[in-house]
Amino acid sequence: MDIVIPTLIMIIVFTDLVKSVANAISMIKLKKVIPAKFHDEIKEMYSWVNVAERTEKVWHELSTLMLVNGASNECTK
Repeated sequence: MDIVIPTLIMIIVFTDLVKSVANAISMIKLKKVIPAKFHDEIKEMYSWVNVAERTEKVWHELSTLMLVNGASNECTK
């Protein structure tokens, strides 16, 4: 089951992602960010187990909502 995402939303998300990655690369090249230090700070902020549990919860709630609302026929191809 594939969810159809409007093309405009996909373009906006992709464009923002490309801009963000380009900005991050520039910051690294200009030595504004030290990747190893940034990684050490971020790894203390997240637990992959917690991220996985929250992701599963969101997907479960979304799939249940789609089934309850009958949206699965409208949002899939």
